[in-house]
Amino acid sequence: MWSNPTAQSPTLVVPIEIETQGLYDCVVTSKCGTIISTAGRLLVCGADFNCDDVSNSTDVSDFINQWFTDQAKGTFVTDIDGNGVVNSTDVSEFINRWFADVAGGCG
Repeated sequence: MWSNPTAQSPTLVVPIEIETQGLYDCVVTSKCGTIISTAGRLLVCGADFNCDDVSNSTDVSDFINQWFTDQAKGTFVTDIDGNGVVNSTDVSEFINRWFADVAGGCG
């Protein structure tokens, strides 16, 4: 598959062959919309919390603010690992994704 399967919690991943290079492309739907890869390469910004196609300090700030809101209100927006609990593991996972995004060209 692809190296970063986060895409802000993908809801559907469909491999397709758009070009005739023999490489499969993907269509991914997620919280942030639909992403279509090209030439078999899918750039997914897994820490793009505000869906602006880049992972930067704004995403970190927005995530942390929402994490505290989730803690106070019992909501689950920042449940990154999808286990039904918002805790420090979600913060660690988000930060790991953010560093991977910056290193991978999303930042």
